[in-house]
Amino acid sequence: MMSRVANSSSSVGVVAVLLVVVLVVVVAVGGSHAVEKARDGDKERRSSGAGVQAFAPPAKTDVFADEQGQDAVASQQSGSAAADARLPKYGLMRMEWQTPIYHVEARSFDRALSDDKLRTLRQVVLANFNSFVEAHGDELVNNSWEHNGVNDAFFTWQREGGWERRFKDHPIIQRLQRLFHLVTDTYLHAIGVSQETVEQRDRELQAWATVHRGCMGHPQHTHPNNMVSGVFYVAVPEDAGPIVFSDPRGPYPGLDGTIVVQPKAGDLILFPSWLPHQVMPTACTEPRISIAFNMPGDWADTASVAAHFPLTFN
Repeated sequence: MMSRVANSSSSVGVVAVLLVVVLVVVVAVGGSHAVEKARDGDKERRSSGAGVQAFAPPAKTDVFADEQGQDAVASQQSGSAAADARLPKYGLMRMEWQTPIYHVEARSFDRALSDDKLRTLRQVVLANFNSFVEAHGDELVNNSWEHNGVNDAFFTWQREGGWERRFKDHPIIQRLQRLFHLVTDTYLHAIGVSQETVEQRDRELQAWATVHRGCMGHPQHTHPNNMVSGVFYVAVPEDAGPIVFSDPRGPYPGLDGTIVVQPKAGDLILFPSWLPHQVMPTACTEPRISIAFNMPGDWADTASVAAHFPLTFN
């Protein structure tokens, strides 16, 4: 009799263990499905949101790195454990009112844009600039502040037909125009501007050459009636000043910062036309030469850029 009772108790114990194992498996599978469902929900919110996926420039382009940014990264890393304890595992991080500045080496898009072609382009721009100065010498003031005045007058001359007559049909200028279209389309798609909006805009980019003798600066300004602006650097003397972008939310305490970008010859920078920017003056013997351009359109087309992405803590 005692043997039968022992055997019966043993059987009950085995059954109980099996039930526990089955329960653990069910809970684990259910939890896995819940996690996958949460991830799918994040993906759906990301794809249906008004914003776009985050866009990263080439890894070797590190023009915005500074000590403050490195300190911020270190602080975020040290606080990750605390964040993991406070926040739910999944969520949607909304990055609103972004200001997309794209800095890239033009050869990344056109490998044939060699140093020889840059030198040729430099000669073309300087020849037309010097011809303009000689033809309008009596109208220009000869003092240190006049260099900006000459460059502004050179811009006006190009807008009044000089670009069409002296620049547009040159083979290297035509090559640059195609490059500008390609990079601008890449930029617009990356920040989430719809294809319909892009196609509705005037596809004729407005370009002009700039020459700053003695590395004179250019005061802060914007480009009204355009959606995207860009500048291609043909020649940048060693001591030339940087281009400086100002926080468009300011000027308010804490929102009046700047981003300083030091370009080199062959670089291309794109930014929203509404973004205030200026060129800092320096003293150098060689001129700073660039080709600037605008894509006509509304400021609003690039004013609501938003990057949304799922936020996870592993």
